Amino acid sequence: GAWCSKKKYQDLYNVIYNSFNKGEEQEGKFRLPDLRGRVVVGVDLEAEEDEMQRVGGTGGEYKVKLTKDQLAAHSHDVNMDHNHILRCDKNGSGGETAKNLLCVASSQGFYTNRDSYFGKYEHEIEGEVGNKATKDEGNNDKHNNIQPYLTVHYIIKY
Repeated sequence: GAWCSKKKYQDLYNVIYNSFNKGEEQEGKFRLPDLRGRVVVGVDLEAEEDEMQRVGGTGGEYKVKLTKDQLAAHSHDVNMDHNHILRCDKNGSGGETAKNLLCVASSQGFYTNRDSYFGKYEHEIEGEVGNKATKDEGNNDKHNNIQPYLTVHYIIKY
């Protein structure tokens, strides 16, 4: 903020004093608040943050990268239902034995380079897969959710 004369702006100085001088002093002058990139927050004597309890306090963050523990506790449902259809062609001819099987998944059956065709064959293997959930993640830890600010007294002049 800009430097102002204490003498010329006595009424204003009596309200904000040297609250915005940032540790610097100029003889007979005080500094105005610099609000560039900040929002105004009224002084709150009951705030948890010390910086909010005094005029000229600053805080907040432009960017916050949450940690895993700061995420809301949650899990993800995983649908485990699925199926596979496997079709097999006996690599050879004649007989009842299934020897040298060549299997592929297909929706049309399986053709070989030979003169044989084996149509669709479906065999269901039963079991329970059901729906599962991933393990819980997140710990609901607190994180800064305040944009950059500067605390001031609001003045109503009438």
